[in-house]
Amino acid sequence: MQLAEESSALARRYPELLNADKQPAGIHFYTINIPDAITTNMRLAHGAHSLNIPYVIHLMSAQDMDRREGINTLFVQSRLTSTPTLMHDEARQAVRRLFGHFLAQGWRVMLLHGNPRLRGKAAFDGYLSYHSSPSYMDGAYAPTLDEWMRIPAYPSWLFYADHAFLKVTMFRDLNRMDRKQPGAYMLALEITTAESRFRTMFPEQQRDNWRQYWVPHALRQRFEREQAEARARIAGLPIDTDYQDPPLPPPPPGSSNPVLPDTLTAP
Repeated sequence: MQLAEESSALARRYPELLNADKQPAGIHFYTINIPDAITTNMRLAHGAHSLNIPYVIHLMSAQDMDRREGINTLFVQSRLTSTPTLMHDEARQAVRRLFGHFLAQGWRVMLLHGNPRLRGKAAFDGYLSYHSSPSYMDGAYAPTLDEWMRIPAYPSWLFYADHAFLKVTMFRDLNRMDRKQPGAYMLALEITTAESRFRTMFPEQQRDNWRQYWVPHALRQRFEREQAEARARIAGLPIDTDYQDPPLPPPPPGSSNPVLPDTLTAP
């Protein structure tokens, strides 16, 4: 699978597996029926940052035919192992292996622009307490089993690499939380182009020209981050001042990215 690929090419490659759902609004969805969920792996072709996603049980792509950008979103559902249930520590280790693969392939942990730059255990504790408002967990942090059992039902992690974004959400059965008994887990992965992700940060009426609204939007987000980080510092939490937000995607032909003021480029 590959972002920005034309859906017609996908249809030619998997003619017997693909189901097309062409919406009147111009959004075409293509679902691949997985015949054998236990042994199916998905290869995300993304140059030096290509990924292997194991135990895939469902896959869907989306293309906005009016924008001529090819497939801009991939939706993937996967298990952690070949069986739907496993011990909780096995699940913890499986997620760590998967995220380790992401990081080894050059994907970076992403923070929302308005969130404090908390990392590691500080980000984990902040996520659980909502003290400093981190919206996603740190994909580079390896929680202990005790911490793993405290994670809420639907945690999410964000990564980015070379103008692509990857959101991972974990689902688990809250009725199977006895650490001495198997639990039930599933992952939902949403892989999007940077152009699509940045565009959808804005209301529908601004999306065609989102770049002209980016600077005031980013300044508001920077203000929210600075306030959250001030509260975090008062609480004695370390701030990762080396963290860098993802760059804007390359502009389409005939347009340009906005010039960023110093307040947005300073650490």
